[in-house]
Amino acid sequence: MERHEVSQDLLEKKAKLIDALKDVYQSRIKSVQTIPFLMEKSHVKDVFIESGITVFERKEPSSKRGVWKRLDSHDKLLTYASASPARRILQGDPGYGKSLLSLHFAQRWCDQEDEAVSKFEILIILQLRQLKGVPSIYRAINRLIGLSRYMNAEDLKEIIETSSVLVVLDSYDEYPDANEQESLVNQVFSGSTFPKTDVNLTSRYFPSRFQQMETVRFKLTGFDHTERIKYLLKSVTPGDEEEAQRIQQSLEGNPALAALCQVPLFFACFAHISHQEKSDLHEYTSVTKYFGYVMRCFHVHLQEKTKERFVKDLSTTLKAEHDELSRIAYEALWKNVVPVWSRAYLQDYLGEDHYEYYTQLGVLVEDEEDEGHTVKGEEEEKERADKTKEGGEGKEDEGETNVVEEDLRKLGEGTRPGKKEDEHGQGGEEGGKVNEEEGERDRETTPPIRVKFFHGIFCEWFASFWLRKVAVERKEWTLKKAVERLNPVNLGYIYRFACGHNPAAGKKIIRQLLDVHGDRQIATLCIYERPGEMRDLLEPMEGICSQTVDIKEDDSKILQVSTIHLLKGASDNTVKVNEICMEQSFQGVDDSKTGIRLSSGFVLPTLKTVEKITIKEDETEIGTDKVRDLIGYSRQSEGMREIEFENCELFEMPNAGSLPPELRDYKIKVFRVNGDQVDYLDPESGKWKNIREEAKEVLDEVHMLSGRMKKNEIGLCRQLQMEETIGKLEEQKQQQDKTNEAIKVDDEAVSSIKQRAETFLERFHKRLDQVTAAGN
Repeated sequence: MERHEVSQDLLEKKAKLIDALKDVYQSRIKSVQTIPFLMEKSHVKDVFIESGITVFERKEPSSKRGVWKRLDSHDKLLTYASASPARRILQGDPGYGKSLLSLHFAQRWCDQEDEAVSKFEILIILQLRQLKGVPSIYRAINRLIGLSRYMNAEDLKEIIETSSVLVVLDSYDEYPDANEQESLVNQVFSGSTFPKTDVNLTSRYFPSRFQQMETVRFKLTGFDHTERIKYLLKSVTPGDEEEAQRIQQSLEGNPALAALCQVPLFFACFAHISHQEKSDLHEYTSVTKYFGYVMRCFHVHLQEKTKERFVKDLSTTLKAEHDELSRIAYEALWKNVVPVWSRAYLQDYLGEDHYEYYTQLGVLVEDEEDEGHTVKGEEEEKERADKTKEGGEGKEDEGETNVVEEDLRKLGEGTRPGKKEDEHGQGGEEGGKVNEEEGERDRETTPPIRVKFFHGIFCEWFASFWLRKVAVERKEWTLKKAVERLNPVNLGYIYRFACGHNPAAGKKIIRQLLDVHGDRQIATLCIYERPGEMRDLLEPMEGICSQTVDIKEDDSKILQVSTIHLLKGASDNTVKVNEICMEQSFQGVDDSKTGIRLSSGFVLPTLKTVEKITIKEDETEIGTDKVRDLIGYSRQSEGMREIEFENCELFEMPNAGSLPPELRDYKIKVFRVNGDQVDYLDPESGKWKNIREEAKEVLDEVHMLSGRMKKNEIGLCRQLQMEETIGKLEEQKQQQDKTNEAIKVDDEAVSSIKQRAETFLERFHKRLDQVTAAGN
């Protein structure tokens, strides 16, 4: 980075900026809470474990296609760049530790531990959910550290432009202004503000507005066996390897639960509960069952440790009844606003006893730092109060903005948001609105207390109970409106939980997810969650299986488990599976030849209704035995017609005798595709042959025969389409015999070519377009 001469005054301001940032980060570094019922705070050093991480590498610079490749260190997030300055996007599902990783980098920067982090003179980490309506990075940093006390916006601009700086924009999926064209994030990430600064952005998903930019994409892939053992020894059973192995083995005995515990947050809950409760968790195979068990453990833990009578009494009630919290969580997600409220508002809405219980449980947490904008409930209360005075609330025909209000009114009873406007309707204006003049708000004023869920997954858990009510108790169009508003890309867990709560609700939700969003992935996850018979879901199964069902190496383990569950359900209920495509995930066929081993360790069982299997590999060599075994596995499917290998290096089969009878009888076609080249496995020789070359040979034979015929015969042949020429040569010969006895056709030659042609058509009925192109 270019260096410019700076004044001593600016150097002093820069030092103050760095010290103030370190003060903020140090308080956060020492206050990490891994799961709700562990009320004591931990240092980030004591809980952070590097999880798996991958980077997306394009096959060509201008191509959107590429593969996810595993990295050996998170430090690539600080060094990996396709351009200068770097624009990096870190993706990760909820609970994968995106924010904890940012805090880990902050700790290393504060302590100047290593060059990877300390090369940045200034590290700015902004929690995007706190930045509603904030128009500039100066305002954002001012909110973080009270910047206005010792510098103005021009000072900050000069400091950043003359320093090595990394800006981390954390949790884009929670950013209230994500749809604003001129938002702070768009300014910083596009380079219109501080164009020479490195920027990292974290999000659940890859934001569409940045897909045309030159970025490096990373993805957190969670915990595997190694990371889980490291976490146990570091945070749960320090020094006790035997206990760590016991917990790990209990998890490995339940593959579905192990798949769930790929999510670090879920594994942390599992580890601490297993250590304290010594429970058998083998029956919890879905995320809904498992999370419900975790919540029950939280209630029991609080009940056992508290001495307060009202907490013990509430524990029994609130384990089963939590309509108020569910309703307010659902409302926030439905309106696509950050689920943060003022403490006074929630105390009034939930009741003080209930509020106190939820905060002691750890589900709700108070956060003085989460300030700076009008929080949820306060602004809406005033709007609803005004509508009530005008007589305008509660009418469904006034537009979609009132749908959730009507839902809440019809489904719920008791106090609802907006009930006590006189007491709290104005409170948010005092506590949280962004000041209009830069630097007006001083950090030293006492900030209002904000309240949020411990983690976004907990918000979705409680909201899912209300979504279940909507699905079961409301009309279909109301559920459709909810599905339209609740984006499954951001809010997958609310759907999975709701489907897991109730089979009837699950059936309706899955159908709407497919109808509204066409999202087969989240529908597959929901089908796995839903209790009850698979035969109740024939229509959605048919919709998903009529298209290609993908099993990719970079799919989460629970998605692979859910996909296998879907395919097995389709097979058991005679639902046709058009195609299964295994991309970088095919490991081989098991010894019994009844299952396909995936690279994740899972096994795809025998499926009677699958018609085609495609294996996609990145120029990976697949041996003769694997090809033969896959053909043998495919024989068990009654509808199997085709196997295709794409971008694979394949050995020649040693001889035709090694091929299964079904292939030699032409019941299963085997192809390999590399770019534009398509080869087929010739069952007679066991060799790979090129389709175009084979087509040319057949056409040449036809033309040779035509050359031996009289002129009128040649004219007839030319009038036929290629497939008619191949399939009806005998018929044309008979017609010619009747009209011209003088024409003598070589019957043996015609018969031989006709037989070859018919065989060719049978093998390559799906490739006729390519054959026709080759002939023309």
